[in-house]
Amino acid sequence: MTGGRSPVQKKAQSLSSQNAAAGAGKQETAQGTLSQFEGPVQDSPFYKSLLSTNMDSTANAYRNAAATAKRNAAGAGFAESSPVAQGAEAETGAEEAAALARVPGETMVQATAPTLSAASTTAGIGASQQGTGLGYETGAVVPLEEQYQNSQQALWNALAKIPGDVWG
Repeated sequence: MTGGRSPVQKKAQSLSSQNAAAGAGKQETAQGTLSQFEGPVQDSPFYKSLLSTNMDSTANAYRNAAATAKRNAAGAGFAESSPVAQGAEAETGAEEAAALARVPGETMVQATAPTLSAASTTAGIGASQQGTGLGYETGAVVPLEEQYQNSQQALWNALAKIPGDVWG
């Protein structure tokens, strides 16, 4: 018996390596996107960006509301120092503070589903990588090697019988 690797096994291993490299490249591309959602929700780049956006948009909305209230008060003949204008400004400020205090919790809720989805997808990628490698080895390479070794043994057995058949 030769003891070497069969050409079929070598080809299967080559194809396995090519497929694994192609799959790894695609998985790296996907992971680049997924990484912005991964980790503890409050530490993920997605959450931090969403929080910043939500805080800015909430603050801007209340700044606009305060400016509108000032214009309305001035249009009604109230000066900025009047109790009506100051009361409206204080009320808007209190509402803004309450709204800004709710933003982190609301943002956490918004960011949780994409974070869990990314974690699930990343786990799937890992399982796929493990399964693909194992599948190639157990489903293709090992059986091919066994077939090759068995055919080599059968060939040697047949060759060993030739002298007895010829002189027998």
